Amino acid sequence: MLEIRKAVGSVIILSKKPGFLVLIKKVKVEDVASGMAVEEWDIPKGGIKGQETEEQALWRELSEEVSSQSFKVVEKLPFKIVFDFSEGSSTKYSGQETTIFLLEFTGDEEELKPGSSEIGEVFIADFKKALDLIKFKETKEVLLNLRNSGKI
Repeated sequence: MLEIRKAVGSVIILSKKPGFLVLIKKVKVEDVASGMAVEEWDIPKGGIKGQETEEQALWRELSEEVSSQSFKVVEKLPFKIVFDFSEGSSTKYSGQETTIFLLEFTGDEEELKPGSSEIGEVFIADFKKALDLIKFKETKEVLLNLRNSGKI
């Protein structure tokens, strides 16, 4: 039995633009069937490496994906995004469990830019546009939960 990959993710709200979120376009995701790279809009997230704590992984992922550390942690959310990887995926894990943090971006928008070749774009979207762009239903459910609870 393969193990579950542990990961962290961040829903980022903007202190200067209520109702807007920071999204990233990942470009290094490969479609297993075609072997082609595909682009996906998502929230910043990624795996915990080695002996990192969740918080260490969170700050590393933010540097790698949006090139900024101008964030305030609002809270670690009480729920996780959990999903199984598809059959034939090229990973040593059976699925992923992602701890989600709600962050507030406190810097200037110009700071937000791709921090690695895996990120094609950093985009600030209003809530409706974010729901339209994001592909993963589990991430959409997190955003809707946060909206319904008045946090975004």
